Amino acid sequence: MKFINSKTLSTFLNFFMVVMLGFTIITLIGLPWIIRRYMSFICSDSFPQFDYYAILAILYVAGIFAAVILNALRKIFSTCKLDNPFIQDNVKNLRVISLASCIIGITFIFKTFIINSLMTIVVIFIFIVASLFALILSEVFEKAVKYKEDSDYTI
Repeated sequence: MKFINSKTLSTFLNFFMVVMLGFTIITLIGLPWIIRRYMSFICSDSFPQFDYYAILAILYVAGIFAAVILNALRKIFSTCKLDNPFIQDNVKNLRVISLASCIIGITFIFKTFIINSLMTIVVIFIFIVASLFALILSEVFEKAVKYKEDSDYTI
């Protein structure tokens, strides 16, 4: 028994990815001001410039690759809307998600040498697991694409 139409869910998730991508781009544009304001609030009037530029670089790398992940997810949900999720483009998009997640995880590993916190360790763990999950899912999708092509040729 279906509670929600899969096309409706895919359309909603696609729209949500576009909105999140927009917020990510806006945040990336305002990142220097956001970080400067945050660091002046946390560290009163004086804070090391090295920390500012290091955190800015780390967050730019993470933000850009988060935008890449959101765009790949948007593409995957677009194909789900068309009732054709098992295509080679989705395999490619899942591999892009895997690589981008791995890069974000590695970026936060470098962050542990600058400013370490428990949340940094959690973020590293989450993105490394997400990278492995997306890589395994891309392999499953690749097998499904092969089976689908074989099925299409036999009918």
